[in-house]
Amino acid sequence: MNCLICAKNASYRYESEAILENISFIIEAKDRIALLGKNGSGKSTLIKALNQLITPYKGSIQFYFEEMKKNYPTDMYTIFSYPDEQILMNTVYSEIALGLLQQGKEQKEIEKIIEESLSFFGLLGYIHQNPYCLSTGEKKKLLLATAFSLNPGILVLDEPFSSLDVRSKKELNSYISKLECTQIIATHEYEYITSLCTRAFVLHNHHLFIFEKIQDLLDNPALLSEYELS
Repeated sequence: MNCLICAKNASYRYESEAILENISFIIEAKDRIALLGKNGSGKSTLIKALNQLITPYKGSIQFYFEEMKKNYPTDMYTIFSYPDEQILMNTVYSEIALGLLQQGKEQKEIEKIIEESLSFFGLLGYIHQNPYCLSTGEKKKLLLATAFSLNPGILVLDEPFSSLDVRSKKELNSYISKLECTQIIATHEYEYITSLCTRAFVLHNHHLFIFEKIQDLLDNPALLSEYELS
């Protein structure tokens, strides 16, 4: 077992309100996990915890990234649901170059990686455009291209299919499926995760329920109703 993240009875609260209580899980290398739950169930809190932005007030969450760093220059990259809040630069080229410069890459290597990343996501023709002029789907692909260029060991996607039309959802689903890193995908779009994820983490009533086979959950109407997912 190649454990990357291990939580043991971790609990999180906002002020005095309990958000997550006594959650335990293990995330291993190459896992593809769907993070599910109704609005307000704690998905955003768990994403913050995975990004080490908050700590549990009881229990623990441990990160074992040292071995992963041998193959992945970036531990974790998270793409949030609103791309405009994450885009920083005024050209597509400079948006991707920013992280590569922070990694200390040489200019020649940066240009090669940017071309490869944009080509992979079908965005090479937009290289000199202002990213804020792109469509929502194109912005999400740009953030995926940025993640692709940084080669993270873990990719966290927060509602990647929101605000997209059906064609864009299918296109984005295809791109995500080709990425080989560990993935954690928070979504309400269950029809798209069956081809992407093998496990499911379900948040309900402050607790975490784990399904090692996602189809055991999605094929069971009673469970979907119980966890308020239907």
